[in-house]
Amino acid sequence: MNKIQYTLLFVCLSIAFSGYAQDYGYKYGIMTIDGKIITPAIYDGVDGRALNLGEYHLVVEKNGRKGIIGTDGKQVGEIKYDYVSVFARPMYEVRLDGKCGFVNKHGQEAIPCVYDSYVTTDDISEWYCMRKGDKYGMVDNLNNVIIPFEYEDINYYE
Repeated sequence: MNKIQYTLLFVCLSIAFSGYAQDYGYKYGIMTIDGKIITPAIYDGVDGRALNLGEYHLVVEKNGRKGIIGTDGKQVGEIKYDYVSVFARPMYEVRLDGKCGFVNKHGQEAIPCVYDSYVTTDDISEWYCMRKGDKYGMVDNLNNVIIPFEYEDINYYE
């Protein structure tokens, strides 16, 4: 007989959503505190710390790939990345095949995974310091080049 084990995932995630991860044979799903199943246990991992502009999202892993789902259980974009940051700014940092980019809260890859690295800026900036090859530049949240990729180093200061 299979045993269902419940693991506390969200102690106090928010007033709007508090729930548990459901662990069933090393697969995870999401359920509310009152037992309503939000997603069945189909994920290899769930991380519930992702907060994006006041909205909670969950970083999930399935078949070795990561993606984002909403607290309603709906998938936000594709589950295809090697890495998804749980520390969101206006967008989530993602990595795919050694390249980084950014996905917005709707799951759209606003900055494609074509950059080699990302230099941290503030949490509300809509500009992103990126490295392409051995040169640095800056793009906005729609991937428009703000500062050309011709510099050996770049830093962000407020």
